[in-house]
Amino acid sequence: MNLKFPCLFAVVLGTSIGSSALVAATGTEGASFPPANASSTSLPGADQDPAPPGQTISYAYRFIAGSAFHPRESATAVTYKSTGCVSSNGDWLDADVVLPDGAQLLGVRLYYYNNAQPGSIPLFMRAMDGAGNDTLILSATSSLDSGFADEFFAIDAPVTINNESYSYVVRAAPGNGLNMCGARLYYSLP
Repeated sequence: MNLKFPCLFAVVLGTSIGSSALVAATGTEGASFPPANASSTSLPGADQDPAPPGQTISYAYRFIAGSAFHPRESATAVTYKSTGCVSSNGDWLDADVVLPDGAQLLGVRLYYYNNAQPGSIPLFMRAMDGAGNDTLILSATSSLDSGFADEFFAIDAPVTINNESYSYVVRAAPGNGLNMCGARLYYSLP
């Protein structure tokens, strides 16, 4: 590849890779989004201060849109509904989770749309070791409010992210009339 503007390419590439849906916040996870004491800023780059003067950022979020989830089975049909929401007729959809090594996972907020259908959306989070073993981190089920809704599911005992030994997956199964719009992971910074 012959680049006439290699510096521009590096800046654009760096910006694309460096941008993140990760939002930092000070405070604790509340019943609504954003929490009243949230600081809605992106995590800073290497040349920026990590927090506003006088503040310490100790919590962060990673949002995974429903459209970023992929079918666990190749025969699963995924339907894009709108605004990042998907459905799969109850088949499992997975999304890889990438969090900083040493972070403590505290909970997951599920975003979904229920078209007044009976049923629920099961949500799981698992750690996998690559040798055929996995550990269940979270098992939850939506309560199915009608319309757009979100629910926070706390993890009983915080899980320390160990990227050397495990990969992490969030798994959901949106059924008939149910659309999964995303999952937001809530964690403390290492």
